Amino acid sequence: MIVPKPVAVFCPEFTKWIRGQPCFVSGEAAESHHVRGRRFGDVSNVVPLSHSEHMQLHSWGKLTWQKRRGVNLSLQAALWWARWQDRADGVDGVTEMR
Repeated sequence: MIVPKPVAVFCPEFTKWIRGQPCFVSGEAAESHHVRGRRFGDVSNVVPLSHSEHMQLHSWGKLTWQKRRGVNLSLQAALWWARWQDRADGVDGVTEMR
């Protein structure tokens, strides 16, 4: 069976937009967190997290952090990517897909 290579999405505007959103956990100012790793710059798996939540996630580990916070990071990443794609201003911003 052939397994297709994952598609990496490159969109600097999305990463900038994510950093301008509030943390989806605390509501504080956010930085971007890559849910599945940066995978050569892939941004379709990014969520906005405050610095303290981001550091706790890395300290506790993904599974423990998700359990304690009651969230699914992969689902959140998909929701944020969909929100970006559906936003009203219509700017695509995706520069490359591999």
